[in-house]
Amino acid sequence: MTPLGSLPLIGDEPTISNERYMAAINALSSAESVEVLRRRLIRHLSIKTASYHHIPAVGSYNFERLNRYFAYNVPSEVAEYFDSDAPQNDPGMHFVFSQARAMWLSELANTEEFALQKHKIRLQNALEFIGDCLAIPLFGPFHRRGYFVLCFDKPREFFDDIFQWQVQSILQALHLRYCLVVENIRVSARLTTRESEVLELITFGKTNPEIATILGISPNTVTGYVKKIFIKLDVQDRVTAALRASSFSLVT
Repeated sequence: MTPLGSLPLIGDEPTISNERYMAAINALSSAESVEVLRRRLIRHLSIKTASYHHIPAVGSYNFERLNRYFAYNVPSEVAEYFDSDAPQNDPGMHFVFSQARAMWLSELANTEEFALQKHKIRLQNALEFIGDCLAIPLFGPFHRRGYFVLCFDKPREFFDDIFQWQVQSILQALHLRYCLVVENIRVSARLTTRESEVLELITFGKTNPEIATILGISPNTVTGYVKKIFIKLDVQDRVTAALRASSFSLVT
């Protein structure tokens, strides 16, 4: 068997070798944490830009907002767009989900979906800022979808047709593992009803005194709940707690 370090990275050759493909699948499928997933993905890819998002399950208060989990070398203009509410209405994202397959941004330009001038401009801006990337729809358990935008140093013409299917299946393995990891964290959190109420108000930016007033309890009691929430979610601040609550669908 060829040593992993001597295998070409994904994106360095027109197709992915069987050995590299299986090495990536096995590494991602066995990751025990989100951080390990991120590190293992980077080990296998030769990329220029990457942005991975998960879309909260149906019924979540922020349903269809793109929560960004992983980003690499994303231009500030694109990052601001991803972090806004705009991606909810991104025609590219919705189109690749309707096709259930990875597509190059330049491929999207030839679809009827982008006949509208405003959509053309949006796609042209993406091509200008990040280049011709693969837009990849991902599907997981617990009604969780994911969306990956992945750009390589080499142009689209360098890759064989099978390449985008190989990449999609590898990232699908990543997304499935991500869904299982975060579900295990969600289950293990075991928040009480009151802790869930406090956490939900934290996600809406409420302060401890405001939470106390809304729930009809003392500020000291709220402080105690917040400390318990931080311990259960393994976080140290309110912003991270809110992000984790959103990512793991801990609030409704």
